[in-house]
Amino acid sequence: MTDLSTLKDVAAIASSATIVVGAVGAVIKYRLLNFFGHKWESSLATTDQLLDGGTHLFLAEYAVANNGQRPLRIEGVSLSLMGARREAQSVLLQPDQAAVFACRNVPDGVGTPGNLDVQPGERSIFTLRCEVGELPELSFVECTLRFRHKRLPAIFVGLHRRSRAA
Repeated sequence: MTDLSTLKDVAAIASSATIVVGAVGAVIKYRLLNFFGHKWESSLATTDQLLDGGTHLFLAEYAVANNGQRPLRIEGVSLSLMGARREAQSVLLQPDQAAVFACRNVPDGVGTPGNLDVQPGERSIFTLRCEVGELPELSFVECTLRFRHKRLPAIFVGLHRRSRAA
């Protein structure tokens, strides 16, 4: 009888140890490695074209791709075209918040609800299309992404160089 009770005690300890090891593994997989975290990648493509009247047609496409396992719930996106300025005593260029040429805030009520819910493996493209009278040789496009589920990510800032006139 003692062998059977010893075997039951060992099995109970092994069962408890297996449960503890499984729980630790789950914590590592789901919390520490952030398996179910939100993961995305964004990119920006810009172009412009000189129109006959001397104005410039400007197009910016900001793409957000969902690389994670959970849907991205986007609250809104802001795209701003602005001039460039150089810091005093520096060679670095920065966006000039005082020289904003165009701005678009999504959602703007024009058929965007589906773009704001990005499922895993999908992407959404947000565009800024505008006609500006004077487009400087260098300008910045500032893209701000706002999520419903977490803090604000860093602002995506892209540099655009004006096309040469034909």
